[in-house]
Amino acid sequence: MLQQIADMLEFKNENPFKLLRIRCCRNDRVNGTPITEIAERGGAAELQKIPGIGKTISTHILEIVRTGKSLYFEELTQDVPRPCSTCGEYQASD
Repeated sequence: MLQQIADMLEFKNENPFKLLRIRCCRNDRVNGTPITEIAERGGAAELQKIPGIGKTISTHILEIVRTGKSLYFEELTQDVPRPCSTCGEYQASD
């Protein structure tokens, strides 16, 4: 889900530093430790020890880990066209 959030932010021409911070988490591992384990073990404080992850991104990660959903993701999907399933690019929604 973090990858999709980063893709939508890129489409919206958001701050490139924000994109880099989100993309650093997309592999779901930091130094071999799953992000979910870091979040479950230490919550936001532990996540924020990872370079580039601040309060906002740690909050998004915790929400995804705890609920499997992201309100931020849902908000972004309202503003960004759906990806074209055959070409991998964004297209205007019908």
